[in-house]
Amino acid sequence: MLFFSSFFAGCEKIQSYPATPQIKYKNFWVRDTTLIEGEAIRLGTLSFTFVDGDGDFGLFEPDSGETDTTKLYNLYFKFYQKINGAFIQDTNLKSKPYYPVYFTEAMRREGQDKTLKGTVAVNLEYYVINYDTIKYEFFIVDRAQNKSNVEETPELVLRPEPEK
Repeated sequence: MLFFSSFFAGCEKIQSYPATPQIKYKNFWVRDTTLIEGEAIRLGTLSFTFVDGDGDFGLFEPDSGETDTTKLYNLYFKFYQKINGAFIQDTNLKSKPYYPVYFTEAMRREGQDKTLKGTVAVNLEYYVINYDTIKYEFFIVDRAQNKSNVEETPELVLRPEPEK
């Protein structure tokens, strides 16, 4: 009996997570950078963690000519700017409100525990900044089309562009 007790005490119980992914905002930072073409821009990086209980987050490389957006994008944004003290959704952005996060071999899960956990960092380019305070809402969708919770950044204060 002592053998079984120590055996069970030594086994780590598998943590169970739902098949619907969950995300949590981690951080956001902005920096000035220069593109390969020599153009100076501001680059914002949004970082968040995720957990997907059945491990089916991450898109496979689409075939050329693919038009099914569920196979092309799995990270979605809403962008808000603060105007007169209230956040207003800006739908006239030049940047796209969706991105692909691709499946990699490092994300493959074998065995009983299919849980996939990780951190995603996405770069957002700001060519012209016409606002000083923004925020984002965002969510992910796994390959089974399970939509995660919606996360929101805190107020993000961007400094105005320097006078030229």
